[in-house]
Order: sequence, then C-alpha cells, then structure tokens
Amino acid sequence: MIVAREDRLFRDRFLTQATRFAEECANRNVLLIVAGRRCYDFRITDDFNAFIRKMQESYGYIDTHVRYMYEMKLQKLQRGEWVGGGLVAPYALDRAAIQLAREQRKVLKEFGADEAEEAFITQAFRPVIYQPWHPIAIELFQKFKLLDFSRARLGRYIEEKKYVFPIPPAEDLQKYIFKANMKLVPNMGYTFSDSACLPQWLVNLAHIGFASAGKDEEGNRIYIEGAFEAAIARDLFEECYEAITGQTLTGEPSQMSINRSRFTRKYPAGRAQALLTKCFNLPDDSASFSARTDQPGKAYYLARAKRVVEDEEVAFSFWEGNTLWTLPVHTFDKAIVDRLAELAEHDKELAGRVEQYYTELAKGRAGEKEAILQEMNTMAAQIARYDQLLTNPAQPLTQSQERRYLEAQASAERDLEKARAALKKYEGAQPNQFIPTFYRILGEAPGEFWKLDIDRQRKMLRLLVDTIEVENISPHLYSLRLKWKDPVAQRWDCALIFRRNSIRSVLKGDDWSDAELELLRTLYPTADKLELHKTFPMKSGEAMKQKASELKVKRAFERPSTYSIIHRSLCYADWTQACAVLGADQTGSEGQTVLERLNYYARTTEKKSAAFWWLLPVVEMSDFGSDLSARDPGKPFPS
Repeated sequence: MIVAREDRLFRDRFLTQATRFAEECANRNVLLIVAGRRCYDFRITDDFNAFIRKMQESYGYIDTHVRYMYEMKLQKLQRGEWVGGGLVAPYALDRAAIQLAREQRKVLKEFGADEAEEAFITQAFRPVIYQPWHPIAIELFQKFKLLDFSRARLGRYIEEKKYVFPIPPAEDLQKYIFKANMKLVPNMGYTFSDSACLPQWLVNLAHIGFASAGKDEEGNRIYIEGAFEAAIARDLFEECYEAITGQTLTGEPSQMSINRSRFTRKYPAGRAQALLTKCFNLPDDSASFSARTDQPGKAYYLARAKRVVEDEEVAFSFWEGNTLWTLPVHTFDKAIVDRLAELAEHDKELAGRVEQYYTELAKGRAGEKEAILQEMNTMAAQIARYDQLLTNPAQPLTQSQERRYLEAQASAERDLEKARAALKKYEGAQPNQFIPTFYRILGEAPGEFWKLDIDRQRKMLRLLVDTIEVENISPHLYSLRLKWKDPVAQRWDCALIFRRNSIRSVLKGDDWSDAELELLRTLYPTADKLELHKTFPMKSGEAMKQKASELKVKRAFERPSTYSIIHRSLCYADWTQACAVLGADQTGSEGQTVLERLNYYARTTEKKSAAFWWLLPVVEMSDFGSDLSARDPGKPFPS
C-alpha cells in the first residue's frame, strides 16, 4: 500500500483503528510505503512502534491545534460575530471596520481590554445593511404579502426580472465584503438560482437581526436576537415566515393557512381524464399542451406559450407562460370520437384498412419479438447462473469475486427489465393485443368505445390519430387541423371550433385601452350596433354593454331600437376570421351564410361548452383516389 503521508490515515484517540490496521497488514503480508520516505513492515517491532508514534502525533494535532481553532470559532459565534460563509442579501460586511478591529484586537491581547472595547470589536464583525439593496429586499417582502403570500406569483414576478440585486459599483466592492449565496448574472446582478432558494431567503432570520450562535447539546440552533440592525420590519417578516413554514418564530403552530395554490388556476389542479393530450402539436413547437381539472367534472385542454428566456435571464421551471387557449376535455374528445364514428359508418372498408395496416407493420417487425424473447431468456439464464455462483459456489469466493458477481447480476437484471419494457412496447403497438374487439368496435359498433376503460380509450385513439393542431384565430373561434393515421384518412381533416367563453390572456391584448374607452363613451349612445361591432372588432355585444354600464353610458332614448345582425356573444372579428378561413366574401351571400351558422352556434352552445363545424364532408375524407392536396397543413382551409 502506497500513501503520501501516514499521519493522514487514522486520528483516533485510543489508537484502536491504527493497531487493527497494523495487525491486518501483518497477517496479510502487506507493506505500507510512504512515498519517498519510509517503508513499514508491521511484522517488525520497530516499524510497528514508529507507526504508532506517528498516529499519536496525528491525534495530538487534532486535540490541540484543531480543537483550539474550533473553540475560537465557537467563541466568535457566541459573540454574534461572522465566522465565514454566506450572508443573506441585503447584508454585507464593512471591510475597513473589520481591518481596524483585527489590529485593535492584537493590541488588546497585550494590554487587555474593557467590555466597551470588546463590544466595539465584536460589532465590527457583524453584518451591516447595504443601503442600495435595502429597498429591494423590503419590496420583495411587501410584494409577497400583496400577492396573498403566493410563492408561485412572487416567483413569476421575480422571473420577469433579469436580476434582483444589482452588482455593487467598484468603490463599494472595495468598501464592503459581499457573500451573497445567489446566482450571479454576469455584469448585471444577483438573482435566485432556483425555486427552492426563494422561500429559504424569505424565512432567513438574519432579516430581523438574528445572529447564529451555534447549536445546543440537542443540535438545535441558537440565535442572538438583535445582534445587528434589522433589514425587515418584524411584523412583516413574521407574517411571511408563518405563511411559508406554518409556524411562528417561537415554534408554535400558526393560525395562517399556507398558500400552495398555483398562479394560473383558481382551484387546486388535478389530473384530467383526457384522451388526446399527447396528440396536440404545433409545427414550430412554440407551445406546451396539458390537461387540467379545476373542479370535479370540469376538465380543460390547455395550450401555453413557451417562455423565451434570454441567456442572462432566470426562468423557474414550474412557473409557465401565458395561456393561448383552453377547450373543454369532454366536449373535444366526444367531437373527435363522433367524427371517427361518422367516417367508419360511411366507409365500411375503414376497419379493414386499419387491420391490414397494422398487420403489415407487424410483419415488418416479425423478427423483433423473437429477438426480444431470446434476449430475455439469455438474461434470465445469466441471473440464475450468478445466483448459483453466489449461493452455492464450488469453492469459497473472495470479496472481489463476490462483488464482481453481484455487479454482473445487477447489470443482467437491468437488461432484463429493459427487454421486458421493449416487449410491452412492441405488444402495445398491436391493437388486438390490448383491445380484443378493436376492429369490431371500429367497424361495427363505434358506440361501444365509451364502454372501454380510459386507458384503452387513450390507446385506441393514439393508434388512429396522428396529430392535432389547434389555433385561436379570434376571441371565440379556433381552427382545428386533424391528421388521422393514413389508413383512416389520408387528407387533413379541418374544423372551426366555436366557444362561448373567450380566453383572457396578456398575449391577446384584450383589455380596454384608454382610447377605446373614450371612443365607447362617444359612440355607444347613438351609433348603430353593427357600427359598434366594426369599431370594436375584438369585443362582443355583451362586453360592450357591460363596459358601457360600468362607465354609466346609456343608449339614447330618442334613437329607434334596432337589432344587431350579430349575436351578442359574438365579435365582429369572429365573423371576419371565419370568412377569411373559408375564403368566403363577407359582404356577399356566402358571408351571410357563415354569419347565420355562427349565430346558430352562439344561440345553442352552452356557456362553457364548444361546438364543432367540420368543413370537409365525410365522403371527401373517405375518397382515397382523389387529389390529396389538403394533406398539406400549410394550405388554406377548404371552402
């Protein structure tokens, strides 16, 4: 055994480890070689005694020098002095005061000191508030309280900033010592490195002048209250502390409830019973899709814009971007399944094509299953062999052999699990493996689809639906592009989705501007309703009426009553965008037909539901011999 220094091997008081080590080396004929210095043969008494003396000296270093340093550190802690480590912002250390205190302490060691002088030196080693950071720290605590103690909302607020505490100027770096345990944004400032750091910073007792004085015999941390100036008012800090920890500063249960709600939802989120979540996609991958349930029975598909984060900006992973659209899960899933049933009812060969498609796919992968099964058998045989070697060896195993066999067995077990997962994935690609009546349901009894359990419903749709693209084109309208698997339909299916409730989002810019409010005051009393719709194309009749009521603006009595050709739940932009998508002339008879359809949906669709307007007849979707230009998602919607 070759070492650099023997006195680093053991440092125990009674030398039990050192003597046991020497005994084992002597029994196994092991030499201890100190590189370039000495060779110890523990079978020789002089070598053994020399090694034990080295171990005694080694322990003496801990018992004297290290003990002294540790005791000095404890004394400094008990006095409330800084002994190294990080400082919570907005605190720093006065560099000049520390240097003066060190020089004065050297003098006082010689001549002695009174309590006032010792207190002055101790105070120099305590943190001071760095004034440029002070108002920023106070603002964060006040903002946390303003946001109803929601860490998610405060995190979103911080995420919008490139940094929280700016880098001090050069002259302050010479004057103060900064030890902030935060992420440094180069040439800009400090921010929180991740979401866990924010609550830790908020509950740090240093904010109210508490200095750590070590730990008691039970391991509990001891604090010196009022050791230095408090940066945060105690009543404000206590509210934030209780909101995060659920306890008061004295350790008693708090009467406040901890706010664990998310920023984007009013009610705690749960897993929605959605079938098509994994089918949603966008060509530019600019959005993320999920399914959420705010209340029992109320589940929604959500699309959120992915946040674009600059190189020097911090983004917390669980604070997501703005909502692009939401659609009710049950209504959406039912519309897709009903569309599939229409296609299957019209096209009697659909089920046969799907069966042939997956049969040919299985033939192309015929050797894959055999290879997986063969690998599984090989791995199982290896595991059994290693079990025999470990439990019933022909001769006793050495420690290295036993360790090597255990590692090889563990590796074989991991490979076996991978093979089983591959087999499960292979069988999952065969519809009749997990849904025995798959083709019968598809071809003869589509109504039985809803009798399957939800896992089988999801798998069945995943085998029939390739991609779903949804885009919000106006306040109440969404464009839907649906790509079925090729044996179902080769062209892209298209639809317009009407939803009574429009989504409110900062991405939509749907708030009333001051100019719009002034224009509404002017036009609302006398203008024709269609003229109002054209002036405010993104506002529905209900929204204009409600805003006018808030502004205390009424329609003129002397003006004759008129009825709008646009339903009160629609916007003029809904009509305009629907005509643009369909290629219809808004001013002609085609535009009137489109408006009649939209008015019908507005009258008959429930407030939180949605209606689907499929644009391609099923006969065209089932025509495999015609021009398939509609397969290109870049082409406009068919009229």
